[in-house]
Amino acid sequence: TSARDKIPGESMFRSLYGMRAVLALAASVIFALGFFRESRKFLMPVVGQQRQYSVVAIGSAVSVSFFGDTMMIPVAGVLLDKIGRWRTIGVSVAVMALGIYIFCNVSWGHATDMSSSYVFGGFVAGVG
Repeated sequence: TSARDKIPGESMFRSLYGMRAVLALAASVIFALGFFRESRKFLMPVVGQQRQYSVVAIGSAVSVSFFGDTMMIPVAGVLLDKIGRWRTIGVSVAVMALGIYIFCNVSWGHATDMSSSYVFGGFVAGVG
């Protein structure tokens, strides 16, 4: 075939097709992490309302969660450089799962208001 008969970008499509398994894995991991991170935005108010916590406790938990999330952005960059992507992802998912477990299942504090573990779990989930 001559240069005129060749479809522009054909080699790029062949390369992408050859890497389809890697691309599918990467897309799956990115989707799962995004879903996991966004789930805390939904779960925290639902769990707080189910336990009949005050609006202040629910708002505090959501606030400290996003504070922890924002605080960890530069730390995540350093971790990515030092220990690599997969280890950083593993640590992030483990810490976030621990935080979600704490705010969903652990209760400590006064018998009338168990929201301190809820707020702390929100912070741990945000750090993850």
